[in-house]
Amino acid sequence: MFYLVTGGSGSGKSLYAENKICRRKKMSGAEKLYYIATMMPYGEETKEKINRHRMMRAGK
Repeated sequence: MFYLVTGGSGSGKSLYAENKICRRKKMSGAEKLYYIATMMPYGEETKEKINRHRMMRAGK
């Protein structure tokens, strides 16, 4: 199954996708599911945002 989540900056895409994948994993009993988030870093602010998102996902 493949999902594509789109939206503007700060719209909650990551939270929605992370919740969706965690529910899917629990329901399916799958060992692994893949979640790919992309963003082009165009400055220090976006690099910090990417790092913050990585830290928020740690352990999921």
